[in-house]
Amino acid sequence: MTPRVAEFIESTKSQSVSEEALEKMEKLGVPLGIEVINPINNMPIPGGQQILFLKTYGTGAIMSVPAHDQRDFEFAKKYKLEIKPVIVPTIISLMILIL
Repeated sequence: MTPRVAEFIESTKSQSVSEEALEKMEKLGVPLGIEVINPINNMPIPGGQQILFLKTYGTGAIMSVPAHDQRDFEFAKKYKLEIKPVIVPTIISLMILIL
């Protein structure tokens, strides 16, 4: 763990984790300096430590999908991360199949 990541974790430990608090708080994060591989397309994804989710929900590991989730979108815009749609609307899917 880098000093920057340790400092980020320490500085955010005591923040409220209610749904309401998450909606209102500034979107914060720090890069971990690692990449993970998307098993579907084998493309690298930057790993990061973020305040986006409830500590009491799941395992604490999440995947961010900024094109399809408002909090992820706000975070990606702030940190200039790629916003790539991964779900195609049904009508477009049908049109592609016809063509």
